[in-house]
Amino acid sequence: MDDRESLQVRIRQMGEIGFLHAKGSVDLKTLPGVRDAIRDLLAKRAKHLILDFTGVTYIDSAGITSIMTAKRGVSAREGEVFVATRTNEVQLALRIVQIDRVVQMVDSVEEALEALLPPSSASEPPV
Repeated sequence: MDDRESLQVRIRQMGEIGFLHAKGSVDLKTLPGVRDAIRDLLAKRAKHLILDFTGVTYIDSAGITSIMTAKRGVSAREGEVFVATRTNEVQLALRIVQIDRVVQMVDSVEEALEALLPPSSASEPPV
């Protein structure tokens, strides 16, 4: 089985933020795993979704549709979707369809968290 036929998906939640970690190929064949994970996070009332695609090596139109499904799911809650990716091919595919006009494109999960969470009060100097 080559990378374009396999996908590993994990989800977790931290308060209002749902995380989907994907590794492998996000395409028509592997779409059910991604779609079910997104539905699960939305059912758990996640307001924001961070799609960690830093381990994704390939994405096709079905994978892009899954990102739009995530966006529709959080829009009613006034939430945001962040897509973290480092693979040039995946970034290019997402930018060609201008998905960066609809969701936040970031380089890492940490960057997405920085955008969502207020600065730590621990970093503020004492008064």
